[in-house]
Amino acid sequence: MTDPKVDKEIQNYKDTIIQKANQIIHKIIPNKILELEKKNQEIQKNQILKKKQETSHHVQIIQNEKTEQKIKKPKSNTKTTLKKEEEEKKELDFEVPCNKDVSLLIHDIKKEVLELVDYSKTIQLWIQFLTPKVSDGNNFGVEIQQEILEEFSRAEDSCFVVLDSIGKYFISRAKLISNWLKHKDISDFERGIVELDLSQILSCEMIFKDLQNDYSILYDIVIKNLEKIENPRPERSVTMY
Repeated sequence: MTDPKVDKEIQNYKDTIIQKANQIIHKIIPNKILELEKKNQEIQKNQILKKKQETSHHVQIIQNEKTEQKIKKPKSNTKTTLKKEEEEKKELDFEVPCNKDVSLLIHDIKKEVLELVDYSKTIQLWIQFLTPKVSDGNNFGVEIQQEILEEFSRAEDSCFVVLDSIGKYFISRAKLISNWLKHKDISDFERGIVELDLSQILSCEMIFKDLQNDYSILYDIVIKNLEKIENPRPERSVTMY
């Protein structure tokens, strides 16, 4: 037999989740759909990708002040050590920053996808709380609940794919930059970096549209089946003829 105090705390926790889920469904998600619609309109208006395609032909390099004091002086003035010192100085003279436009888009995307995952987890838990125990017959409402859970799980998986792709973009860009700095006479490396950035901008713009679509689909499927979600196995009324 469980502790009544623990039972009460668990019930309070369930009530909190139910209250939060209702707020997400009826208030947060509809507002998110409208916010993302506004965001997509701004992206279309600004035409970041088109402007970058027309103007971006080189990778930005920032010149830094020389920091010779950070380099240990060689013990001997041999040709090898002097050459190594000169190479180290060159490495400290500049840096290649992240693409500003891509970084701003990624910052907003990470915020949005993490919010969607959080909302999805809450809705899934809410549905699980409303799922009745297994029994024979009259499981149509339960099957609807499971289908909706799968839809939210699919949206979550899409979010994790997005987060994974962000990391891969930065790694790919870093490798291209490293090769470019070693072989600055090969212009294809620099062009590859520019094209990678443009591709990532396009990907980010598409992600915002996908997020709006995900919210719209999830909202639609929940609202249409809200009665079955909240009452998956209604009591059958007995009618006498």
